[in-house]
Amino acid sequence: MPVSGKDPSAWIISSIIVSLLAAGLSISDIVASIIGTLSFIIVAGICGRLLKIGARVTANIILGGFLGAMLFSVVLVYAIRWV
Repeated sequence: MPVSGKDPSAWIISSIIVSLLAAGLSISDIVASIIGTLSFIIVAGICGRLLKIGARVTANIILGGFLGAMLFSVVLVYAIRWV
């Protein structure tokens, strides 16, 4: 399953990240959308490169990408709140 702009699961993951940020951390929707989108683009780009390694690790890379995007988003939110 490639991670690209045409992959519907990519947009679902991005939406989940944005929703969790906005609801769980009580930040504005605009800030949550920006952070969620940026983190997803970074992680999806890294996963897209790694997917060329082989289909055997595809599931682990996608799951790791999702968890990485979540962690990256949370770190950015707390960094923005403290500045």
